[in-house]
Amino acid sequence: MTRGIYITANNKMIEQGIALLKSIRKYDSDTPIILIPYDDNYQTVAERFSRDYGVKIYQYLELIKRLSNKVKQIFGNNFLPDQISFISKLVGLENLIIFIHRYRYCCF
Repeated sequence: MTRGIYITANNKMIEQGIALLKSIRKYDSDTPIILIPYDDNYQTVAERFSRDYGVKIYQYLELIKRLSNKVKQIFGNNFLPDQISFISKLVGLENLIIFIHRYRYCCF
């Protein structure tokens, strides 16, 4: 699938994910939503999102693991947090709300 909304979450992010999915589904019930698990603790969130909002799990999880490991090898563990910090300073914190959860983030 190439068209859709791709999200990342784990069981700790269930409430934030529900808020996001309610908002998306209020205005768009047709666009596919695909969950890329943040880590191995995603079974609860995947079941709930699938049941209540029609979210599908990304089918190439091994590719994501390999890519994440390669990014860590090349850029180190602080690559994404450093980029987020730079972007927030560039545009101003009042214009960019970022939730950082280890190496994944979402912007509103």
